[in-house]
Amino acid sequence: MKSLDMQKIVYFAVSVFWRGAVHQWTSSLRSEAPIRQFLLGTSPLPDDVALTVFVCPNGSVLNAMLVPWEAHLPECSRYFSCVSGLGFVLHFADKLPQNFRKVCAYHSPNRVIVVSTEFESVIRQVLREHATSSDDSRIQKMLQEIAKIRTQS
Repeated sequence: MKSLDMQKIVYFAVSVFWRGAVHQWTSSLRSEAPIRQFLLGTSPLPDDVALTVFVCPNGSVLNAMLVPWEAHLPECSRYFSCVSGLGFVLHFADKLPQNFRKVCAYHSPNRVIVVSTEFESVIRQVLREHATSSDDSRIQKMLQEIAKIRTQS
């Protein structure tokens, strides 16, 4: 079996979070500059950032993508995203708890990927909620932003 290129997986996930948060980066990071520098290849992922990568077990792939969403914890900022069976959780704080660094796909010595039925259940529940939600305000806002950008071109 070929080994996974964890650097590329981490880069992809961090870029998704950065793009999703670039307009409203409200966190303990105070700025998106350290993340941008990592994505440009000019610095490592900051020590106060940890990315956990999850994979759905038993070959069960959820053919869906969920844009990043916030799920705050008292001790840190936390964002989730999912792309076709791969899940990503980004944690950051001024003093990031050590347990997040232990399973970080970038900072941990073994470049960990977590296999989790629990994470898969969370993703399935979020997909269900999105599919049955009648609140389309976020979609309408996104469409308005796209229309505004197109008129400026």
